[in-house]
Amino acid sequence: MTNDFSSSKSRREVKSLRVVLFILFSSFILHPSSFLKAATNPRLSAESDWEPVKETVVVFNPSFPGSEDLAKFYAEKRGIPADHLIGLKCSKDETIKRDEFETTLREPLLREFIKRKWWQMEKRDLLDPNGRVYGQGSTVVRADVKVLVLMRGVTLRVERAANPPDLKPMEADEASVDSELAALGAVQRPIKGPLENRYYQSTRRFADCYAARGQLIVGRLDAADDATVKQMIEDSLKAEREGLWGRAVIDFSLMDGGYEEGELWLSKCANLDRESGQAYYADRNKDVVPDTWPLPDTILYFGWYTDHLRGALATPGFRFKPGAIACHLHSFSAALLRTKTQHWVGPLLEHGAAAALGNVWEPYLTLTVHFDQFNARLQEGLTLGEAAWSATPAISWMNIVVGDPLYRPFPKNRVISKEDPRDEIYATYRDLVKRYYAHDPKKFHREAVRIAEEKRSGLLLELVALLAGADSRYGVASDFLQHASSLYEDSRDQLRCALYEAEF
Repeated sequence: MTNDFSSSKSRREVKSLRVVLFILFSSFILHPSSFLKAATNPRLSAESDWEPVKETVVVFNPSFPGSEDLAKFYAEKRGIPADHLIGLKCSKDETIKRDEFETTLREPLLREFIKRKWWQMEKRDLLDPNGRVYGQGSTVVRADVKVLVLMRGVTLRVERAANPPDLKPMEADEASVDSELAALGAVQRPIKGPLENRYYQSTRRFADCYAARGQLIVGRLDAADDATVKQMIEDSLKAEREGLWGRAVIDFSLMDGGYEEGELWLSKCANLDRESGQAYYADRNKDVVPDTWPLPDTILYFGWYTDHLRGALATPGFRFKPGAIACHLHSFSAALLRTKTQHWVGPLLEHGAAAALGNVWEPYLTLTVHFDQFNARLQEGLTLGEAAWSATPAISWMNIVVGDPLYRPFPKNRVISKEDPRDEIYATYRDLVKRYYAHDPKKFHREAVRIAEEKRSGLLLELVALLAGADSRYGVASDFLQHASSLYEDSRDQLRCALYEAEF
């Protein structure tokens, strides 16, 4: 398929995915009750004291110039022990054949995990859905490493081993290297098609999800050049230290038919941002946000559906706020990664995003990261890696998480930077929304005006206007934008208010 996530045929096959996934993943199950335990006894992520840095391994490619230096740079910044760095010689190309992946990456890595006693594996009974034993398989019974970071230079994609004419989409064996290694504990080979992600939809920290033992949280620090990777690392750490405050951008595409699920994810993202007090701008036009459209302080971006970066985000002067996370949903958004111009993930990083999610081959819509769940888990305080993989239904599939998987952009007690006065305004807006908007919108407006006048803040009124516009209260939005413009002193801020008012 070219740019389509699904056809009528593939949608019919996806409907039976639950059955297919169990059959494919049966060798990966310890006991059916373990999943039930995880699902019915959730613990909020913010309440866990898990420190994933102690259970993180970094893999680099000694054959790729700069890969080892980047691994050491990252490990030093994060405090990862030197003996948790592993060099595995593999192809320097972004695409690798299946047998080469097995012999140069998966098998050597699994041997290292067992040799260093990071994982303990035992033979256990395999049970069908009725609890009957139908065989035995190797199972991870103790895991002291749960996070894997792949550095720039480690190959990206595993190409299809065979392409018989009767091959069904759900039996395809191409995948991202990252998602294959997330299934490192599934030792039965070969794997065809997706495997059930037993961390999917969990609200727990990954270490507390008993059912997912033997899986890995995998993130990749990779981009067009070493400097960009270092900037991604530095920006993530800075955002953790100083707090990540700004706006979300939600770019609808007005898709219908088999694509309605993706539009629903974006709608849920908007609803969550509205309720949580995350300032956001929603573009509800069919095309991407237009060229040069002002998107200041962008820290989150969710959109679809074009094959290459274009529109406002492609404007030469556009930069994400340091620490931003950006996701554009497309079948091949990460088909190439070490690029500044092609597809989406590489260019998003080039424009300053610290992290981006993508697909290396055709994933089919249902099996991509579900933006609404990803957004929710981020705002609940999970790490980038936990949020992404808890929102992705399958592993051994097409998805990648580019960015520091340990990055935690929204901890429970988020810092408010004293260096950037706008951060305080974004925090004030959030508090006003959570305190008044749902049950007393008039008081919400009165308090916003009072504080804005007191602080001479056009920004606060602009954010209130965007919220009113998103709720189709265009008259209210226009009034607040005019008031905001009167408080702004910079002509660029005044012009932005005029553009938003014209749109409403």
